[in-house]
Amino acid sequence: MLEVELKLTAGPTLEAVLHNRSGVPINVLDAEEIQPTRLMLINAAGKELTPFDERTRRKFDRTVYKSSFETLAPGEHLELGSETFEKISPRLYTLRWGPFHFRRIPAGLWKARVVFESRIDRAIDDDSGRSVPVGKVWKGVVQSNTVEVRLD
Repeated sequence: MLEVELKLTAGPTLEAVLHNRSGVPINVLDAEEIQPTRLMLINAAGKELTPFDERTRRKFDRTVYKSSFETLAPGEHLELGSETFEKISPRLYTLRWGPFHFRRIPAGLWKARVVFESRIDRAIDDDSGRSVPVGKVWKGVVQSNTVEVRLD
């Protein structure tokens, strides 16, 4: 079982960590350009803020290599992201989360949650250059706990 833990620290900064709570090693793809972790920001009215996906305007290699998978032993963790809200005017903030850019976040109370989704279980073998299945890949969707963020 995988668990995503989201914490709010000074800054304000959001920190997300993926934990392997199972009793077996699992492989997860650690490639934010291909399979990014998604941050959800929801205002007091329940409306989710839509970020701009920077991948839409830049070229990058979409090839998944076997070496891009990270093996998490039972009890181990992987940092998914740690980003700080940046004040750009008296009541306006910005935040980058992986390839996602929240350009204009109004001050106020926000609920934040992270979604980790894993669907890829094949990759290019780094030595042979052939497409191969990657064993013990966890596939599915898991959401973090929700934290409240107050932007003044």
